[in-house]
Amino acid sequence: MLILTRKDIDKIYTMQDCIDSVTEAFALSSSKQVKSPVRSKLTVEHVQGNALFMPGLVEEKGYLGAKIVSVFPQNSAKGKAVVNATIVMLEVETGEVKALIDGTYVTKMRTGAATGASIKLLARENVKTGVLFGTGGQAEKQLEAMIATRKFDEIRVVGRNFEKTINFCEKMSEIIPYMKVSEENKNVNITAYKDGNDAVPEADVIVLATTSDKGLFDGNLLKSGVHISGVGSYTKQMCEMDKTTVLTADKVYIDDRDAMLEEAGDFTQLIDAGILSDDFYTGEIGDLILGKVPGRESEDEITIFKSVGISAQDLVAAESIYKKAVELGVGLVVDFD
Repeated sequence: MLILTRKDIDKIYTMQDCIDSVTEAFALSSSKQVKSPVRSKLTVEHVQGNALFMPGLVEEKGYLGAKIVSVFPQNSAKGKAVVNATIVMLEVETGEVKALIDGTYVTKMRTGAATGASIKLLARENVKTGVLFGTGGQAEKQLEAMIATRKFDEIRVVGRNFEKTINFCEKMSEIIPYMKVSEENKNVNITAYKDGNDAVPEADVIVLATTSDKGLFDGNLLKSGVHISGVGSYTKQMCEMDKTTVLTADKVYIDDRDAMLEEAGDFTQLIDAGILSDDFYTGEIGDLILGKVPGRESEDEITIFKSVGISAQDLVAAESIYKKAVELGVGLVVDFD
């Protein structure tokens, strides 16, 4: 069995690699090649934490595994990671465990890569201003994915705590020169904003990576042609986009219909209120990749991609990491016997 840590993964696997993996995962999911039940969830009420269990199988590709991930928002105040996860990969022929992989890092990468894939597919080519909501555990890889896929002049960051937002921007400005992305894309200003409504009017791309239970900005402020990627909320109670934002969009894409109806509060709250039908969206992003639904058709269209995360993302990313690690001799081999 091979154990792979964050440092191991970082040596061999880039954000662009992960965007490629996630793009494959979305296509596999939408073509019904993935056996991926909606994740099981256990809630730890007294700390408002959730433990999520996400198994998956792509038999034709030989991908078999599961991720156990916990999301405990109160950890932030304790100086601990909000998201913790482990991915277990199995041999599809024997069921033997072949790898234990740092799922926390893979989760951050593949969640960022989902945003990156959506930007690559749906954002306008000539962008100038990006906005990132959130400074927590997912934020760094979200920003990296933005930079990996488009050349921004400025990325504005909005967080609940302005001092923390400033610190995040300073940290990212120091990290960007070392990111494995196009050199020309690294020349970007990272600026802190107190109020989301001040940040979004000029935005060409907006990324939402929070656990908010209400819209983060006024949808009336959106400019034409903006692309929005929402990856933070993952329950029916959470909501990062207000009603105006959702109803203003010309096209809406999701990662998986069943998962959306179970977990995407941004949409289910409007469906439950009778404002939207349950088939209001343009299509799954995998269908876009497969050419089954249209993508952006004009510079003025407002597009939304909402992802709650599906096990196929973890499976494909983990399998790619595992294969690279074996090829390059990276990681720790452990025998339980």
